[in-house]
Amino acid sequence: NTVIMSIFMIEDFNSPVSKYLSCVWYLDSYKLLSLVIFQCLGDQRS
Repeated sequence: NTVIMSIFMIEDFNSPVSKYLSCVWYLDSYKLLSLVIFQCLGDQRS
């Protein structure tokens, strides 16, 4: 749950990282974390 707090703080900043964290927070699942990372990375590369 601490991770979610960090994501919120980062989301405050208008950085591309916030987008990547947003995906992770959306799922909020360590098991799907790997899948989220790949999806986020693909979005940024797009």
